[in-house]
Amino acid sequence: MLIENFQHGPAWDELGHLPAGILHWRYGDFRPYAVNPPLVRLIAVLPVLHTPVARGLAPHSGDRPEWDAAYDLIKLAGDDLFGLYHVARCALMPILLLGPVSLYMLGARY
Repeated sequence: MLIENFQHGPAWDELGHLPAGILHWRYGDFRPYAVNPPLVRLIAVLPVLHTPVARGLAPHSGDRPEWDAAYDLIKLAGDDLFGLYHVARCALMPILLLGPVSLYMLGARY
């Protein structure tokens, strides 16, 4: 699975989620990607939050500012773009284990 993260680029909606999460943390701006709850974005961007690329990202105005921020992220990251998305995807792997472990523990109680 880790190798596929490098082989496959971000999906079309992932392009907006990563910069939106960065803007949530850095500026407290929850307008980007307001059509989805922010918790997963907030967790995913934690490992990339202090990179120079994240520090260079600025908020935008408009109805869907995440797409302008995604364009800026692509320009800022350059060749490191796939690496940023890879790290953000890996940060979500513990959440994938949380559900099955919780269900096992609940089932083991009864």
